[in-house]
Amino acid sequence: MWHLWLGWWDLAMTRTTHSPKTTKPARLAAIGAAGLLLASTLSGCALIEGTIAPKAWAITYQVEVTGEGADRLTDVSYGDTDGPVAFDGDTIETSLGDVTTTETTGGSARTWDVQAIIAPEQPAWVEATPGPGASAKCLILIDGEREIQAVQGGQGETVTCKVDTPEFGKVSAAPDQMV
Repeated sequence: MWHLWLGWWDLAMTRTTHSPKTTKPARLAAIGAAGLLLASTLSGCALIEGTIAPKAWAITYQVEVTGEGADRLTDVSYGDTDGPVAFDGDTIETSLGDVTTTETTGGSARTWDVQAIIAPEQPAWVEATPGPGASAKCLILIDGEREIQAVQGGQGETVTCKVDTPEFGKVSAAPDQMV
């Protein structure tokens, strides 16, 4: 693109078939066009920074299942955003229905997890139902490690974790110390 513009600039600056009266307006037009191009480029960067990379939390929803029938969960749903367009702060429901859990290393529990992006101070939730002989514990983690919600359910009961995400940058090590 720049080579086309430079070619036009070169033509406007070296053209000798017109009188000096038409060459001067052509030069002023070229300088004005260059200024507009520079201004639109600089303002475009500011617009991109604010819309493509907004502040948001990387949330991990995790469900740990123990007992008979721990290999499946039913009625699984969680809160998520619908890609970068939905950063208006609204959290939408994603329903998965039945999911398979995976075996954990060195333990009797099986787990299921998924990652989501949630805007600050918006609801994050996960809900799942274990089999009749199993119990489930749900967790909501920020950046995959900082627990902000955990709920242990009873045998065969639906377990639900729901919490508003903290203000961006306001998370301490312990959930009860969140500011």
